[in-house]
Parts: sequence; structure tokens; C-alpha cells
Amino acid sequence: MLIFGGDAQAAGDLQARAARGDLVVDGFLIPTRDLTSPKGLLSGKRGAPGLNAQIVCDLHRRPVDAGILLPGSAHDARAFRDSGLAKTYEQHLTGNGPSLIGACGYIGIVPLTPFKKLEYRELTAAELLFNRQVNRRRWVVKQGIAHLRTWKILRIGYRRPLRKADQTLQTVLKLQMYRRHTIEALE
Repeated sequence: MLIFGGDAQAAGDLQARAARGDLVVDGFLIPTRDLTSPKGLLSGKRGAPGLNAQIVCDLHRRPVDAGILLPGSAHDARAFRDSGLAKTYEQHLTGNGPSLIGACGYIGIVPLTPFKKLEYRELTAAELLFNRQVNRRRWVVKQGIAHLRTWKILRIGYRRPLRKADQTLQTVLKLQMYRRHTIEALE
């Protein structure tokens, strides 16, 4: 376990404290730069091979947790379920207590998502207002993912063995939590 300034429980404490509040979930693609990779790594949306990473952030832009990596071809809703995050944050999915906010790709899985524009009608004024309110809260996960992607191993392409990718993402997540924790302690 990664040690935060001599305290081995700091990462777990930060996760537990964040889990008591509202959280935001989103996914991103970790490029693998390997065109000969096993089937399923090719993301049709991005047109590149990679791994689908699901990240949970609190409302202060701090990444809190990451699920198990899946092939890049996995849809966000399936990746959220299969990565183990749905089970971990089950209390947020019930609607009793803190909420979980997601993008349109999580409709039917996450309780708070924006309305999708349907082909046969425009969104009503109330739906547009609701979408604006949801998106004002949801941008924090994009910032959290951007902070994670500042780590070179997630930005330029994952070149290590794929079986070690989950461990690498968890290490980067803990290092980012440590970095944010020390910055906030100095303020």
C-alpha cells in the first residue's frame, strides 16, 4: 500500500470521507499504442486501441476511485457495471442519501444523468434547465480525469504488459490523491 507521509491509511480515509458526499463518474480511454492487441481494445468512438477506465471523483475535482480496466470497446454503462464501481457505490445508486452523477452514457445505471435529445423532438425548457444544472456539477470529473492524464504513463500510451494495467492505474490514482492532499494541506 502506498504510504502518505507516514500514514498508510490516508488513501482509504480520503476515499471513505468522499464516499459520504455526492460523487461524479465518467470514463476515458487509456491508449495502448498497440495495433496488434487482442480484440476488443479498439474503441470505435475514438478509433484507437486502448483500455476503458472508469473514474469516480468528488465535487472538489479529486479522483476518489477507479474501477477495473476493460477493453476500449466497452460502453461506459457496461464498463461501470463490470469494473466493480457499481457494487462499490451501490448506496449512491439507490437514491437514498448521496447521489451519483453521470453523463448520458450512464442512463439507466446512474440515478442523475442529463436528458438525451431525441430525434423526433426537441428538449423542453425544463429538460434544458435540468441538463444545465447536472452539467454544472458534472464538469468536475472531467477536471479530475485531466489531472490523472497529466501522468505520462496515462497520456502518451500504455506500453507495459496489459495484465499490470490495473495496478498501474491504481498507483497513479493514489499518487494523484497524495499530490492533491499535500497541496490542500499547504493552503
